[in-house]
Amino acid sequence: MTMKRGRKKDPKYYIEMRIEQLLEDRKKEKDSFNRQWLWRIINELKYVAALMD
Repeated sequence: MTMKRGRKKDPKYYIEMRIEQLLEDRKKEKDSFNRQWLWRIINELKYVAALMD
């Protein structure tokens, strides 16, 4: 399967990109509960990325 511009999808790249986005969102978040929730999601994505290696 290809993306619109003809590039192949790379799940690992997507996961790493999302982790970076979520880390930025976490830095901006004021609410402690939301920061904890984002951290949990980030850790789950890191785990999936590690399994892909």
